[in-house]
Formats: sequence, C-alpha cells, structure tokens
Amino acid sequence: MWTLKVELTLYLCTPIIAFLAIKKRIILPISTLLLSILCYYLNWKADTTGIKLYETIGSTIYQSNMFLIGACLYLYFEKAYKYRYYILALSLLCYPFKEIYGWADILFPFAMAGCIFGIAFSLSFLNNFGKIGDLSYGIYLYHAPIIQLFNEKGWNNEDRLTIILATTFALAFLSWHLMEKRILKR
Repeated sequence: MWTLKVELTLYLCTPIIAFLAIKKRIILPISTLLLSILCYYLNWKADTTGIKLYETIGSTIYQSNMFLIGACLYLYFEKAYKYRYYILALSLLCYPFKEIYGWADILFPFAMAGCIFGIAFSLSFLNNFGKIGDLSYGIYLYHAPIIQLFNEKGWNNEDRLTIILATTFALAFLSWHLMEKRILKR
C-alpha cells in the first residue's frame, strides 16, 4: 500500500510522459538513465551527509524510474521483444555485480526490468496467465491488507500462506470481473 502515492503521482504524470515519448522517443530512455544516476548521487549524498531527505527523494525517484523503464519497454516493445532472450541473458549477467556501490541505483532497475520482461515473454506458459482475467492489480491491492489482517488477528497456523494466497486471488478475481473490467470498458 505504501507505493500507492508514487503510483498515483505517476498516473497523473502519464499524459506528460506519453506526450514526450511520442514527440521525442529518445527522451524517455535517456531520462531513465539520468534518473538512475541521480538516484545514485542522492543515496551517496544521504550516506555521506546523514541527511534523510536525500534518501527519501532518491527512493521516490528510484520507484518512478522503475515505472519509466516499463514505459520504455512498452514504447520499444517490438525491438525489445525481438531481443528478449539477449535482454534476459544480459540482465542475469548483471546480478554478480550487486556488491559494487551504486549498483542498486544505476543498474538494478534495468536488470530487474530486463529479467521480468525476458522471463514474461520467453516462457510461453506465462502468456496464458490472463485467461481468467487481469488479476495483477487486484493482487497488488489486496495482498497487503489481507496479510495485515492475519497478523492483527494472530492467525498463524500452518495453512496461513495457502489461505492468504487463496483469499488474495479470490478477491483479485472478483475485483477484475465485477469492477475493473467494467471500468476499463467505459
């Protein structure tokens, strides 16, 4: 739930991002790289000065950059899809460098997006996931409150994970078919 404020802000910025992406396609990829470097700088500044504000701003930009990298993959989907195996391999090769300072700020968002993209479009069985509906947003929205409910009530039996997963998927399924799909049609 803590990411909702960032997500809402990015949705409000989407028309601007789309306008820039359509008018000047190269601006979006360059922006993602510059934002990654800015995150590195802000986190370095937070480490060296101890000022928490740098870390807070860096974290918000970092999350925003993940959104922009996804937008880049969508913008250049045909080319990215064509090279999906290379993107996946290159992204996986980046992980051994995770101990290098700055890795998390500069390279990790690209490597993570590359892995997700590469896996999602390389494994054909994942392409049938949406047959029962687009449950991803519902899973994202409902999982945290359900986990919090279990924690609050002290329900800690051995079937806890199964019950949480089943409840989350059931709510996501209902949310998609009773609300989200209808809203998107409008």
